[in-house]
Amino acid sequence: MVAGPDVKAIRQAAKLTQGAFAKAYRIPVGTVRDWEQNRLHPDAPARVLLSLIDADPVAIQSLLDKA
Repeated sequence: MVAGPDVKAIRQAAKLTQGAFAKAYRIPVGTVRDWEQNRLHPDAPARVLLSLIDADPVAIQSLLDKA
């Protein structure tokens, strides 16, 4: 298993609640919660998305808003 990103740290750096993070990045809130509690681990596409969010959360949210 590949170690996943620290989802909670990424979310907190973006200054968002779990619900707001989930809504902003189109991820089910239960999935965010499970990732943070290590019940589930992000798959490869989710790890890429989380890495992009970590690098520039505003830009990624803006791109998703346009999609």
